[in-house]
Amino acid sequence: MSVFAAPEVPTASPTLPSNVLQYTFCPLDTLELWEQYAGSDRKRGLWAWADLVWPEYVKFREHAYGYVALDRRGRVVAGAMAAFVGGGTCEPDIFTSRTARRKGLASHLSGMLLRQAFALRAERLAKGEVFDRPAVNWTCDVSNTASRKIAKKLGYEEIGTTTVLQQVTKS
Repeated sequence: MSVFAAPEVPTASPTLPSNVLQYTFCPLDTLELWEQYAGSDRKRGLWAWADLVWPEYVKFREHAYGYVALDRRGRVVAGAMAAFVGGGTCEPDIFTSRTARRKGLASHLSGMLLRQAFALRAERLAKGEVFDRPAVNWTCDVSNTASRKIAKKLGYEEIGTTTVLQQVTKS
């Protein structure tokens, strides 16, 4: 896993190419958008793992946040959400459908997510809370060059790699 150091303040989202202007960006704040993004009992969502991280939309809305890009037909084609939240920090998760990749959507949505994380952190700091971690942790698989590029665009600095261990059960 690549590990990135967080910027002091969020970097502005990269300038959107003109072909991205055909998309609408909005908060992931309705059950309808959640079902398109994470899925529901009736159908699989754009990002199949989202419902494993936040199995209930209500819990997601209570504890986390995210943003999605909609195409002209109102379908979710990309999203960025706070997958893991706690201790004043979050870990972003980003997904873009194959047809919407390489258009700047993930960078823009990630920038929106980071600005939200920094704003929430600022509110908590103003109330006297102290944190020993950055507002947003960014890690990704070393081979995920797209995620690594987005992190760098948003002001993150790659500081190393780490090993991830997974328990394997014998059958």
